[in-house]
Amino acid sequence: MIALDQLTCAQCEPLVGQPFTCSDPVFAITLAEAVVLGAARPGVERQPFALRFHGAPALRLPQQVYRLENAQLGPLDIFIVQTGADTQASHFEAIFN
Repeated sequence: MIALDQLTCAQCEPLVGQPFTCSDPVFAITLAEAVVLGAARPGVERQPFALRFHGAPALRLPQQVYRLENAQLGPLDIFIVQTGADTQASHFEAIFN
């Protein structure tokens, strides 16, 4: 398992379009975007970034930590927040500072 404080946007960018699955509760979301959110704080090397995911249109999840699995990254305990939903997809975001 990758330590979340070591995860970078550059590691996630090639994973756009890949599924992340959860087994409890069971759902799958797809990484839609990995974006840098600005410069790193003084004394910190990693730039803050966001991971944005899309899921099934009817998927509703409370904001909390979920253990998401990805074929390349393995399991990650990520706090995700639902940011919206429409007829095409539900939308989620995770912020890394």
